[in-house]
Amino acid sequence: MFDLRLFSSWRFSFAVLARLFGFTSNGPFWFIIPFYSTIVLKYSVGMTGILIFLNALGMSLAGSIGGRLSDKFGTLKFILSGLSLLTTTWILFVIAGNDPPLIYILSISFINGISNGLWMAPNTSETLEKISPSHHGLISAFNALIRNIGSVFGISISTILITSILISYGLNVQIIKSNWGEPLDPAEFKNILQSDKEIRAVILTHSETSTGVINDLKAINHEVKNHGKAITIADCVTSLGACNIPMDEWGIDVIASGSQKGYMIPPGLSFVAMSKKAWEANSVSD
Repeated sequence: MFDLRLFSSWRFSFAVLARLFGFTSNGPFWFIIPFYSTIVLKYSVGMTGILIFLNALGMSLAGSIGGRLSDKFGTLKFILSGLSLLTTTWILFVIAGNDPPLIYILSISFINGISNGLWMAPNTSETLEKISPSHHGLISAFNALIRNIGSVFGISISTILITSILISYGLNVQIIKSNWGEPLDPAEFKNILQSDKEIRAVILTHSETSTGVINDLKAINHEVKNHGKAITIADCVTSLGACNIPMDEWGIDVIASGSQKGYMIPPGLSFVAMSKKAWEANSVSD
């Protein structure tokens, strides 16, 4: 059982909150930066890949150094310095504007990775420092939980920001929700699609990572096909490779996925498949 008395230690509580803050900050980077790079900055896919690679490189280099030095000089110094530097890089991203020098963006990405490397290993050490070795497995699982919660918070915040931007540019965005741990109801899609024949796209996640919920992509896509004009864009990162998704048979227009989840191979690869209708929509998209 998890001992809640651990939170009576201010250092343990601080380490948990720092971890939550750090991974909440990381979620937007991996979610928003590719869009910012390709759409706003007009970088190529290759340059965007270099941008993300530099972030990972900075994290790996600083992680090993930060972990070793924190054993010698103490963990709190590195947690605080890492998170402070992380905050600074986000401020620099925010003020970068639409046409910053390439070296500016690449440097910030690299430093952002360094900041994460500085705080992550010392943070793990801090949460385990006063814990009996017999409970290290439990606390490690708790650390993983906090990491997932922070990532979900970060991506949720990113989604809200992107939705707000779309609305500010005149797009009529309708959000369909469900209760926590429950799949989306295809009937809601049917009702909205039947009431608005000008809908251009339906975007949804097939498998929701944090709960493992599988949405009925086949049924939802069927309602989109009946609409006639809209296309289906499906996030299948966690489902493709683990679930049966016959794209052509179901008539799905766009499927996006990655290597690190359903395929269980090293991260870094992404896959996008598009129907003829989706390519036609892309050619006239403004």
